[in-house]
Amino acid sequence: MARAGEYADVLRALGQWLDEQGATQTEIVNSGAFLAVRWSSANGFKREQVYNELDMRGLLARAHQLRGFAGDNWTSSPLSDRAELLRSLGQDLDDDQVIVDTILEEVDAFVVSGTCDGQYFRVEFGLAPLRLESTQRRKARVRARLGSRSAPGAVGQGRWRWLTWRRRSPAV
Repeated sequence: MARAGEYADVLRALGQWLDEQGATQTEIVNSGAFLAVRWSSANGFKREQVYNELDMRGLLARAHQLRGFAGDNWTSSPLSDRAELLRSLGQDLDDDQVIVDTILEEVDAFVVSGTCDGQYFRVEFGLAPLRLESTQRRKARVRARLGSRSAPGAVGQGRWRWLTWRRRSPAV
């Protein structure tokens, strides 16, 4: 249901929504016909929310509303940590036109499986590199809003590149 190029917006909105639910042990599954989000609630019950095409339009509209909440101050944002991390993850996936099958949230990483350039992959995106990337991107957005002519920053220089999976053994 979510398409390559839309993940940053969709994942940011889902991250914010999951935090509002007090979710843990989250899993996002893209079935093609719908997007299923599974999690454990604070009281330990398993929950699931399914998004069809119409629901996805609402989710994308919410994501666009959240854009304004990032503010002009890169050091603070009312967006939740999960929303910021998932947005950064989504930006990486969008940059490489990935088609996501699943995203599993672990203690220190998001594990993503899907296809890129016709090849299946399963890769862990560490939370620490995603936090760094998120901070760098926020700084670059602030500089862009302020009309800074300086280089956009470290996002592109030394950016953690996840496509090293091409050098690894394919997942079985």
